[in-house]
Amino acid sequence: MTSIAFAGLGVLLKGVGPVIPGVELRIADPVSGEPVRPGEDGEICVRGPQVMRGYWNAPEETAQAFFPGHWLRTGDLGRMDSRGWVEFVERRKDVIVVSGFKAYPSEIEQVALAPHTRNNVATLVLGQ
Repeated sequence: MTSIAFAGLGVLLKGVGPVIPGVELRIADPVSGEPVRPGEDGEICVRGPQVMRGYWNAPEETAQAFFPGHWLRTGDLGRMDSRGWVEFVERRKDVIVVSGFKAYPSEIEQVALAPHTRNNVATLVLGQ
């Protein structure tokens, strides 16, 4: 992941960058597997000749790892802008859903680490 800070602008870009040649990437709805609109969060999915065909002798695990069309589910959430630049958001497993609101541990930590709070913080997800 590339992280670039622009001096004097107070802007931090957190991104992976553009997709490399030979790889197809799309951001998909984590439930349906359908592509989301540019700028929307979804699961990062890839396909191409370098992507595995499946797990050896494990058809159920293989079925869970792919969306139709042989799109490998990475388990990472991200977004893609209209130029095709990809930004990593969070690991899908780490999302906390409360009353339909999605909270990412990294966002909770950023708020907790604000200047008016304590210096050390960690977000833990326990159980469901």
